[in-house]
Amino acid sequence: MNFTKIRQIFFLTLVAIVLTASNVYAAEGASIFSSIADKADNVAGGLKNAGYIIAGLGLIGFAVAAMFNKISWKTLAYIMMSTFFLTLITAIITWTQSGSNINNTLVEESGAYNAGASAEVPGGDMVKTKR
Repeated sequence: MNFTKIRQIFFLTLVAIVLTASNVYAAEGASIFSSIADKADNVAGGLKNAGYIIAGLGLIGFAVAAMFNKISWKTLAYIMMSTFFLTLITAIITWTQSGSNINNTLVEESGAYNAGASAEVPGGDMVKTKR
C-alpha cells in the first residue's frame, strides 16, 4: 500500500478540521483572525478594482479591434455582456449573504448614492421621489 498518499490525505484533513473548527475563533487570539480577515478583505477589494481597470482596458482594446474588423461586432457584444454579468455577480453574492434589498446593495457597491433621488419605503423597494 502507498502510505505516503494516506499520510497526505490525513494531513490535509487535519488542517481542514483545525482551520474550520468553531472553537478556534472563540479563543483569546480571535483578534488575530479578525485582523487577518480584515487584511484579506482589503486585498480582495484592491484586486476587484484592479480587475475592473483591466477589464475596461480590455473592452477598449476589443472595441478598437472590432472597428478595424479584426473581431466581429457580435463577439464584442458577447464579451461586453459577459463582463457585465461578471461584474453583477459581486452585488448578487453580497445581496444573498446580507439578505438586504438588491437596490441598496447595488447602490452601496457603486458608491453613487444621491440622497434626494430615492427613498426607502417600508416594503423594502426603492422608488423615485418627485422633486
